[in-house]
Amino acid sequence: MFPSEKAAPILALLFGAVLLALPRVSGAAALESVKVGFGSISGNQAPLWIAKEARLFEKQGLDVELVYIPGGEVDAGNPCAQPA
Repeated sequence: MFPSEKAAPILALLFGAVLLALPRVSGAAALESVKVGFGSISGNQAPLWIAKEARLFEKQGLDVELVYIPGGEVDAGNPCAQPA
């Protein structure tokens, strides 16, 4: 036998042992829910939206909800007041 023929079963066993030692990743793992607030609708918030649309948060195990936090004045005296 050639040296490479002797090494093939050993390499196959080593490869199998490494695969068994790796943690099992399940697609059904629960994602951690996180709410991320942003205060303006502008281009400087684009990285949040790009990461959300590209599903980068899900790849890291996060279920991210982007929440708009409006600023400015609201008439607290009028119960029918709409945010500006």
